[in-house]
Amino acid sequence: MGNDGGTTIKRSDLVKTISTKTSEASYLLAQHTAISRLQHCSLTGAVLSRPIVSDYHGRMFNKQAVVEKLLANATGADDNIFEFSSLGDFVELRLTSVSETVSQNPATSNNHRGTNNDESNGKYICPLTGDILGSDSARRRNINFLYFAECGCVLSDEVIRLGLVKLEKQKDDVFNYEIFDGEDDNEKLEKLRKEARNIIDKQSSKEGELAKDEVGGADAENGKENDANEVNKCPNCNTKISLFNLIYICPPENSAESEKQTRRNSWLKRLGVSHSLKLVKKKKKKKIQDKKRIRDGGKDINKGAKKVKKSSNA
Repeated sequence: MGNDGGTTIKRSDLVKTISTKTSEASYLLAQHTAISRLQHCSLTGAVLSRPIVSDYHGRMFNKQAVVEKLLANATGADDNIFEFSSLGDFVELRLTSVSETVSQNPATSNNHRGTNNDESNGKYICPLTGDILGSDSARRRNINFLYFAECGCVLSDEVIRLGLVKLEKQKDDVFNYEIFDGEDDNEKLEKLRKEARNIIDKQSSKEGELAKDEVGGADAENGKENDANEVNKCPNCNTKISLFNLIYICPPENSAESEKQTRRNSWLKRLGVSHSLKLVKKKKKKKIQDKKRIRDGGKDINKGAKKVKKSSNA
């Protein structure tokens, strides 16, 4: 222990070694979790396969799994509570696979920003930047993916940094939760609800017209070229979008993006609009009464109330 050329290990040296290993392990676990969320259904854990839908959190699900879960909840076959009540709470994502881009244009097969060809196999890509969803290259460059609730196009957030999409806040945008989130004026809220309904009705009518054009073989652009400099237009499909309907895919918990998406969902509920920008249908009174009867053991509450009234009159 002394004058023999050895060294005495101090407690501080041990703590430093342990803390370094712990931080590395937690970092690798976080990375693995992030990759898993981008490749697996958030409901069942199965590998994601199209059609894929996403909720307001930005989580991704296999559509078939969501439909089965909603049906099971509706019929009472599943007692586990599901946060959502209809497909309107989900946006179907428009994903572009790497294999599709390569088959359409083999010359671009080496332009994808993945680490190698094996990594890109079976994965999804941003059609504008070439970034691959969940790739090591995207993680190293701190690239996230997003979509617009209006169209569901999945893109890399590089489209914003590179200026491929121009997003501006509109003062009269009814989806602007930053302005209207704390709105307590019932008259103004009802006015905003009507505006939201009008926007959704116009959007649905345009979708119907486009569908007719596709069936008739007409050009969807109707002879007009897309204006790349136009503000608040999806750069992939040219659909009109709102800055406040931009959803980040699988953002970290308690991040700024996650909080914004939660605020947006709260505001949409006040407007009577779902995450997919569909009008929320009001529940009929009859259904509510049926649920009360089931809860009370099949007794008809209304009939009992009528009998009480008749006896009191007598």
